[in-house]
Amino acid sequence: MHELDIRRVPGTSAAGAGRVAPRVEPPPLEPPRLESLAMLAARLLGAPRASIWLRGSSASGLVAAWGGPPTLSAAALGDLVVASGRSLAVPGPLAERALRRGAADRGRSIGIPTRGEDGAVTGAVCVEHVRGGFADGPTAWQLLDGVARQVGEVLAPARPAAPSPAREAPGQALAAPGRRPADRTAERPPLATYAPAPEDAEQCAGPPPHTCCHERAPSSAPGRGRLAAELGVALRATGQLSVAYQPSVALRDGSLHAVEALLRWRHPVHGPLTTTHFIDVAEERELIVPLGSWVLRAACTEAAGWYRRAGERTPRVWVNVSARQLGRHQLAACVAETLRATGLPAHKLGLEVTERQALEATEPVLQELGDLTRLGCGLALDDFGTGHSDIPRLRALPVDTLKIDRTYVAGLGADRTDTALTAGMVALARALGLAVVAEGVETTAQRRLLQELGCDAAQGYLFHRPGPAAVVERLLERAAG
Repeated sequence: MHELDIRRVPGTSAAGAGRVAPRVEPPPLEPPRLESLAMLAARLLGAPRASIWLRGSSASGLVAAWGGPPTLSAAALGDLVVASGRSLAVPGPLAERALRRGAADRGRSIGIPTRGEDGAVTGAVCVEHVRGGFADGPTAWQLLDGVARQVGEVLAPARPAAPSPAREAPGQALAAPGRRPADRTAERPPLATYAPAPEDAEQCAGPPPHTCCHERAPSSAPGRGRLAAELGVALRATGQLSVAYQPSVALRDGSLHAVEALLRWRHPVHGPLTTTHFIDVAEERELIVPLGSWVLRAACTEAAGWYRRAGERTPRVWVNVSARQLGRHQLAACVAETLRATGLPAHKLGLEVTERQALEATEPVLQELGDLTRLGCGLALDDFGTGHSDIPRLRALPVDTLKIDRTYVAGLGADRTDTALTAGMVALARALGLAVVAEGVETTAQRRLLQELGCDAAQGYLFHRPGPAAVVERLLERAAG
């Protein structure tokens, strides 16, 4: 797990400015959240450091920073933003008197005020060393304004006249790609306990016995070496491996949007298993590439059959790609050959890579991702929100879809931070021209909030459980009338 340099800086001095920013004993302002928001501001703008400044009747100064203590230009900029209440962009790094002269230098420091409910300035968010072209564009200011709104809500409790609002307004916050929401996963019940909506009983009753799966491995599960050997046998056998499909729906009208292909293994002794129980073994023992090829061929074969019957009404089928499949200059060729052999049009196939895989992508991997899009396939960034994306990196990836991780969706409407961060991810995707799919949707309240936020599609037990190809066929028949 990548360690982030997130720390609170209790105070700073503006050397050369003629005065010293007062040292502030941190008030009860949720410092960890302020530090995370400072990190968010820097990450979104592709900058190395950011700081948050407080303006109050009893204390003013620096309350949080990410990437190290701010330089003189940021300190001066923070003072000026707080004093003027205006958004500012200046060259940096500079001392305050050079700042006043407007001297040019590499990079930009930009700052934006935070405000309370009454419109009064409560502080400022400052980001250093933003690339000049990006700093001059409207996207940087739009993104920073979203962070400033969240900071304003955190700072508001320190001002008696500006109590924090009861809930986050949709669209007013930006995502925290660096935030790892693992702290909530332990609170979630096992997957098998989720109850589908009654109106979807036909699709949500669960897959038939040959595709049902345990969320927990049986107590008598084989050792890893034996499991790997048995998985190798399953690849060559007939009937042990299968693909389940989980549909996603368009939130605007509830129509079938796409399906995700999910590998299932009916173990001859231990029964049906999901990839949770064997994916690590497959990665370790170099089985993941042939497994990935098997799923790709099986999913494209099924989808090609749907396309022959339903034409363009056929949903795009999404197939997960492992990091080991990328960068070998083989995946694009394998996909092209599979599409040719099955007859599935390229635009009906999508490949999913996780955010972490994409962020660690080498030049050969990026080239291969580009080759896949040039074939006409879709490309999605899966589990979005669990990595450490920044805007420049996202813009460099040839993706057309973001899939928001289920751990954020779980807190929608119940947790202000999760609601704000999900709203930010949707806003970020919109700013980049990407489609947005929310994963793990399980309540009508989550669905309603996602619609309000402008999310394109949703996937989860509220709509459909994973099931055999026959489930998709019934949905297509129902849509045809």
